[in-house]
Amino acid sequence: MNELPGADAKQLERSIRSEEVSGQIVDTRARLFTKKQTRDKYLEFMKQGKNVDEVLKVQNEVNALQEEIESAESRLAWLSGQAHYSTVELNYFEPKAGYTSASQRSLGGRMTAALKEGAGGLGNLMVGLLYLWPMWLIGFLLLWLLRKRSWLRLHKNR
Repeated sequence: MNELPGADAKQLERSIRSEEVSGQIVDTRARLFTKKQTRDKYLEFMKQGKNVDEVLKVQNEVNALQEEIESAESRLAWLSGQAHYSTVELNYFEPKAGYTSASQRSLGGRMTAALKEGAGGLGNLMVGLLYLWPMWLIGFLLLWLLRKRSWLRLHKNR
């Protein structure tokens, strides 16, 4: 992973996530094998049981072990599925042809870009002012009404 980007490549983002499940599979298999052997010994003891109390105690132990065995088998199946479906996903991309970052441009190139951006900003300001045409219209109407009112007062007082 560290050797994939070249010396001239700029890395924008990198995310690595992994989970090793093979160690868990080996551990779960070993525990499962031990539990099965213990269960088999308990079953032999149950055959040799002399009274009902001994048989019931051994049966309770066998039942508990059987639950643990089934749980371990289901975990083992899930871990095996995880190992089979594991994937490695790498995403690398290159900038479009002709793209240069601001730090790579010359002073003249940056000044030209600043003039273009400034002109674009001025254009956006003008368009924004045009969106306010209803406010301009109301303002002009109010100004006209105020002037007319003052003109009427002036001529009325004469």
